[in-house]
This record gives sequence, C-alpha cells and structure tokens, in this order.
Amino acid sequence: IKLVKAEYTGIKVPISDLRSNDEVVITETDENGNEQVIYDKNNPPTGVYILNGNESEYKLVDIIYRNEKEGYVISALTDDNRYVNLYDSIITEGVGYNGS
Repeated sequence: IKLVKAEYTGIKVPISDLRSNDEVVITETDENGNEQVIYDKNNPPTGVYILNGNESEYKLVDIIYRNEKEGYVISALTDDNRYVNLYDSIITEGVGYNGS
C-alpha cells in the first residue's frame, strides 16, 4: 500500500465557474526578447469572470489541483494581475450571462 499526502495552497474555484475565452490572446517574451503566443483562439485559456467595479473582467486560472468528484480546482496564488486573486469576486450568474 502506498499512501501519498499532498497539500495545495491557492484559490478554490468551482469547476462550474470555469470559462474558456477564445477572444483572449496572451503573449510572453522569452529571454531573447522574442514574443511567443501562449493562448489564442486555437488554444484558449481557462479562467473566470470577476466583478471589477460595475463591469466584468476575465481572469486566468492557473490550475494546480483538480477534484472532479468535489467539483473544484485550486488556482495557484500569484502576483500577476492577469490571474484570479484572493479577493476577486467571481461572477457565477447574471443578466445576459450565457454560461460560456
């Protein structure tokens, strides 16, 4: 018998709140100054919509753990404002919300 115990630190996000957004294009610059596409229409990122003032904003989710049985993921904590943060208010439903 092999017993494995793991501990994850991050933000718990319901799987039902995760959205793919093919309108988001994210690039990163490598050490040589070359820009590389990380996410685009052909490889859309996973994220959530949050409430920012009176408007919605799409934030990325960096999934470090997924529990299908319990219906949640853990997103890594990061200082990068492109990612969901601790005090972000995730939008779960609303007027004009189409669930995609």
